[in-house]
Amino acid sequence: MKYYVPFRTLRSDIPSITLHRNSENFDTEDTRNTSNDVFFEEAYKKTRDKFSAPPEAMIFDNSLIVIQEVKEIFKNNVSIQPATFIDNDNKYHEKYWLIKPSTYYSAINLEKSDYEITFILDSNEPLFNTYEFEKIVTFKEKKNSPAIFIDTYLKLLVIDESILEEFKKQKISGLSFLNIEAFKFSKMFQENDDIINI
Repeated sequence: MKYYVPFRTLRSDIPSITLHRNSENFDTEDTRNTSNDVFFEEAYKKTRDKFSAPPEAMIFDNSLIVIQEVKEIFKNNVSIQPATFIDNDNKYHEKYWLIKPSTYYSAINLEKSDYEITFILDSNEPLFNTYEFEKIVTFKEKKNSPAIFIDTYLKLLVIDESILEEFKKQKISGLSFLNIEAFKFSKMFQENDDIINI
């Protein structure tokens, strides 16, 4: 099994998103099945006049914001909430969904990976520590691993190859992906051969 870290595609027509003032008090930890929309907008809208139409998928705070067709991919280990994207012309793009993984998990094999723990708060709880990886090796066959989760060591959203294949099949724009075994934070911010674009 292969695992991937999704992130915003590095193109000027793909928005960096933030919560709209209508959702200032929203916390993604409170995501639940509800009829109340959470509102998002372009984070840099004052400096980017030409951006308007949103892509089919966006990412915010370890959650995906996706169109209805993509929402159907996610069956387990997620909480789902309606979402609306407000573009630079104040047009409301409804029929989006916030997908929040409800599982903390890791496919990283620490025994075979090269890493350093740079901050320890609780040696028994990886979520409270900071890990810096020189090399990541994953478990190749791990039974009952979730298709989407927040990695306990990287503290990032991770999907498995079945989700990536669905994104490719549907030609979903807005996100790029890095195989977790090639992952470095810096690679999300510069063009490189490890990035998978759709």
